[in-house]
Amino acid sequence: MSSRHADLLLRLAVVGLLSGHAAVHGLSVGSRLGWSGAAPAGAADAAGAVLWFVAGLMVLDTAVLVAVRSRHWWALGGAAALVSQVAVVSAWPDAWTGTVVNAAVLSACLHASTRASHGSGPTPAVLPRA
Repeated sequence: MSSRHADLLLRLAVVGLLSGHAAVHGLSVGSRLGWSGAAPAGAADAAGAVLWFVAGLMVLDTAVLVAVRSRHWWALGGAAALVSQVAVVSAWPDAWTGTVVNAAVLSACLHASTRASHGSGPTPAVLPRA
């Protein structure tokens, strides 16, 4: 497999992971608002829905930046992972597995930011330019 194909596959995998993670955030918004059949608990659930929505939007925006090969995707991605983790902690019994995805995203973002700050060419293989 050529380097170019490997880069494309990696980028697609990252976009898929981020998009799936954003979709799970969307499901959590619906659950908080009572769209899943459970009655919402009031203002706390509305605030929780806003938190899940903002985190999901940030994660989805990061997926778009990776897809279009933005060199600075890692800045939004790192912030998205942190906001997402706050949402996960707020619903820990049901959402603790999101920590695994957030850790992976944060790790990739830290790696990309380190490469960018050292001027070692493009950020990780997720973002090659033709």
